[in-house]
Amino acid sequence: MIKRKLLSLLLIFSMVLTSLPIRIQANEPVHEDLVESTAPNFFSDVNDSDWFYESAFYVWSNGLFQGIGEHEFSPQGSMTRAMFITVLGRMAEIDTASFTEISLFRDVEAKQWYTPYVQWATKLGITTGIGNDQFDPEGLISREQMAVMTVRFFEAMGIPLPEPQREGVPSDWDDVEEYAKDAVQKLWQAGKQPRSGLRPTSL
Repeated sequence: MIKRKLLSLLLIFSMVLTSLPIRIQANEPVHEDLVESTAPNFFSDVNDSDWFYESAFYVWSNGLFQGIGEHEFSPQGSMTRAMFITVLGRMAEIDTASFTEISLFRDVEAKQWYTPYVQWATKLGITTGIGNDQFDPEGLISREQMAVMTVRFFEAMGIPLPEPQREGVPSDWDDVEEYAKDAVQKLWQAGKQPRSGLRPTSL
């Protein structure tokens, strides 16, 4: 079950990292592993006609994303580094009570909602922070950082990435920082080439 969730997560992040993000038409659903049932109005700001509906429902129904309020998903909102690490920890189904040691980062205080997840990710080498003993939990996470952490996460979990589905690199490859190029290329190649009829949109 965990492996299935992890591979579904990879599909989502591979979509995020493509230079031509995919707009899903109503009659062309996301990968079947992402959709387990339907639930109207699980978020007040997510409609079943939205291109991201199936993915939003999947991460909600599997307890990976809880939204920003009782009924809001904030689909156009930003994600912080703390949020992303928390999602990875929930995906791995970690026992947060097992991570009570003092954080290695001076900007990660005890008893914050994300603290055990940061401790877990640090222990497994998924994150090493931004330097100067800082993790920057409230900083917005970049696609490069997402790519690096995602690949490290799969390596830490002992799950190989799928065989490449396409060749080459993103069109903005020259803008990718050196530290992230290997991870970006792996996730880019693991993603499927958009089919004809799918329209690019901002993501």
